[in-house]
Amino acid sequence: MNTPEHASPITAQSLGLRLQTLRERRHLKQCAVAKQIFVSPQSYSAYEKGKRLPNILILVRLSRFHRVSLDYLVTGESSCVQRD
Repeated sequence: MNTPEHASPITAQSLGLRLQTLRERRHLKQCAVAKQIFVSPQSYSAYEKGKRLPNILILVRLSRFHRVSLDYLVTGESSCVQRD
């Protein structure tokens, strides 16, 4: 497991793929997610396409909406804390 110092940096493309996967698993349209997290459909589409990174407030809303950790959204891992 990666420690925070060694975690892969967030990329718009990797985040976008995770967002798309989470949305499709719930059989939702992009506009439905956008409405729930209070962004325009165009902004949400840009997040999924990897053209833009959401700010921290939007990341928090996304993690709550999809019921996943911020660690998962940002790194693709469930936890970035190394356990001894």
